[in-house]
Amino acid sequence: MEGVWQVGSLIINKDWVAMGVSLIMAFALLHNSHYFTNSKKQLEILSNTLFLFVIVYQLSSFLFHFSIGIRYPLSVLAAPGAWEEWTVAWIAAIIYLFIGCRKHSISFSETSLRTALIYLLTEFFYLTYMLYSGSDGMATLYHIIIIAILILLFLLLHRLLSNQTLLAIILMVYGSLMYIRSLSYTAKMIFVYIPEWWFLLLVLLIVVILISMSLHQSIRKER
Repeated sequence: MEGVWQVGSLIINKDWVAMGVSLIMAFALLHNSHYFTNSKKQLEILSNTLFLFVIVYQLSSFLFHFSIGIRYPLSVLAAPGAWEEWTVAWIAAIIYLFIGCRKHSISFSETSLRTALIYLLTEFFYLTYMLYSGSDGMATLYHIIIIAILILLFLLLHRLLSNQTLLAIILMVYGSLMYIRSLSYTAKMIFVYIPEWWFLLLVLLIVVILISMSLHQSIRKER
């Protein structure tokens, strides 16, 4: 069967293996870099966040397919999630990341930036594999170029800007470029199809957060 390895009755999806290897490579690359602190607590929070993301992504299918899930729970679990499950998983991961960082007095902005870079590098390695395997030619190439631009932005600006500002810039540029890409090609994050407006919403959300934080700081200074 194309796209899978079959060992007896065991079927292994090649894309999942490629994504897993890509994630390990991304973790290892950032762990051995000098850009972030490698405290055990931060690594523990990142690992737990990843685990939570996967669990929520899989289980949140029951929220959107409740009636089917009651009758055929294994079928719902086996089916790949869509953008709805993907979004819920990201929200859960961000909430856990915030709580975990606050609980252990770890920089949330640094940990969030590291999380974003882990994702981008994972996507970069995964898409490189997809391009090599001949999947989605130009669409995949454009996506790789977008990620390369973001990584270059990080390398150029990480000494000049705070983690918080740099994270906001990376997310806004990512959302903007992915929206532009989605006008010509169906947008995906890893292997999940994402609607066009999702990326615009991401940009808008970052803008709102930045404005609210700026207003909050202005009020504090006046006091």
